[in-house]
Amino acid sequence: MLLMSPAPAAPTQDVADAVYLYKRGEFRKAFAALKPLAAAGDPVAQASLGRMYLQGDGVDKNYAEALDWLQRAAAQHSAVAENLLGTMYAEGLGVEKQAATAAAYYQRAAEHDDPAGMNNLAAAYEAGQGLAQDLPKAIALYRRAAAAGSPAAHRHLGQLYLSGSGLPRDLGQARDWLQRAAALGDVPALYFLGKSWEAERPEQAIAAYRRAAQSGMSLAMRELAELLQKTPNAPQDEVLQWLEGAARQGDAYAQLQLGRLYAGKDAGKSRHWLQQAAAQGSMEALLALGAQDPAMLTQAYEKLAAQGHADAQYNLGVSATDPRQARDWYLQAARQGHVKAQSNLAALYARGIEGAPDYTQAAHWYRQAAEAGDMAAQNNLAALLENGQGVTRDVAAARHWYQRAAENGSVAAMMNLATIYWQGRGTARNEAEAAIWYRRAAEKGNAAACARLAYLLREGRGVARDLEQAKLWESRSKAQ
Repeated sequence: MLLMSPAPAAPTQDVADAVYLYKRGEFRKAFAALKPLAAAGDPVAQASLGRMYLQGDGVDKNYAEALDWLQRAAAQHSAVAENLLGTMYAEGLGVEKQAATAAAYYQRAAEHDDPAGMNNLAAAYEAGQGLAQDLPKAIALYRRAAAAGSPAAHRHLGQLYLSGSGLPRDLGQARDWLQRAAALGDVPALYFLGKSWEAERPEQAIAAYRRAAQSGMSLAMRELAELLQKTPNAPQDEVLQWLEGAARQGDAYAQLQLGRLYAGKDAGKSRHWLQQAAAQGSMEALLALGAQDPAMLTQAYEKLAAQGHADAQYNLGVSATDPRQARDWYLQAARQGHVKAQSNLAALYARGIEGAPDYTQAAHWYRQAAEAGDMAAQNNLAALLENGQGVTRDVAAARHWYQRAAENGSVAAMMNLATIYWQGRGTARNEAEAAIWYRRAAEKGNAAACARLAYLLREGRGVARDLEQAKLWESRSKAQ
């Protein structure tokens, strides 16, 4: 158990004046005043200087300097410094991420009654980061931090009431805590307040989102734009205004939506925002770009594929004209579990990439895709098992995979399964079972199945003899 350590001495007037300059946003003057005071050993000045280096207030961000000054202040029991050190270790700012170290610093700050430290310690207990998850302890700490004036703690309590996590779901309590947080200047609280109203009173949600958006919160800008789009007679200029605000802050979804909204109206803007979204990995944006410029789509796919995106690797395999290149792209995607890539890769091996087929590799990749539910792979694996290509011949296993593929809707598998039952390959001959699968394939429009079913009906093989139905299916076989 950590022991309570003495709180730092009250700041001198010089330090108080320097901190006042910092709070007013006069960062350069504050820095000039704080530097000598910090060097002289004042813990408040050291913590303030560390914060400035950490956040880049009036100076370039410098995590090494921030760490040095904050550690000096923490050694003198500065709760502010202890909390900020916790943040550095929690987020890996200039140090290796260490959740347990972060929680220990938050604990020290909380023991010195620092509201932010209490809130952050509560969040660590809520998420189980750096210490065992403990919702009751988290809630108690949030309440203690809120009583000490933490806006974020007010918001967290509101979120818990909103979600019903650790507290009974209570929209009234949620809104009360969120409104208090917003009154204390917590912008994210406005966003969650909007969420609480969206289903019941959209106009209230719009008002809350708008306040958060006006304070620069990109997520609120996006939610506001989406809600306005659903609102009759809402000004489209405002929709674009908020989407662009979110998009400029890097919101990929907002960028995608702008690309779509500008399509057909302003090709340049549409392409610009789609490119921005695509650069962040949006496959939908890539597809939209490809509709405008196939060469651009290929470039984007190559960039994403190099970053390990399996869908991009698969699509490059599909578009490759050289089977060796196709194999290489499919292989990268297949190793990440991309089912279509596995199936296509198997098909390449079965055809032969540089000469004779490699049925062993084909069977391996067909099995991977088949077990993931791909019906074409299930049918093709069954064929290899039936013929003993790349695997030991096993007609019973082949029938199993034909059955799975057929039940998933593969007409080819239905035909193969019907043939196995008709001929009695690896099982007792069963004309009735064969007739069932010929009928199902015929109902899917397969001409050969229609003709076969007509024969069975005409001859009364596996089904009751029915000449009228036989004529019907015969005509359908010719119409296909």
